[in-house]
This record gives sequence, structure tokens and C-alpha cells, in this order.
Amino acid sequence: MESYSINEINDAINGELIGTTTQQITGPEELNKASNNQISFIGSSKYLKY
Repeated sequence: MESYSINEINDAINGELIGTTTQQITGPEELNKASNNQISFIGSSKYLKY
């Protein structure tokens, strides 16, 4: 399975990375189902509790 570092993902989307990590991301998942090697996002304030 291919994975990407947080830095590679950040560079691809021209984001702002705060802090450092060596975490590898293997794919996307729903916020409440994601494991620590998957990425998700908060698109609505109702998900802030997660």
C-alpha cells in the first residue's frame, strides 16, 4: 500500500503545517472511523466534537 508523509501531502495542497511529524498517511477515511494512519477533515462545525 502506498503512503505519503504529512509533508508531501501539505506540499501538494499548498497547506500550512504547524509542527513536525514523520507520520505516514495510507488513505482517507470518515472522521469518526479514521485510524492514526488515515486522513480526514472537518467540513462542518457539527463534527468538531470528533
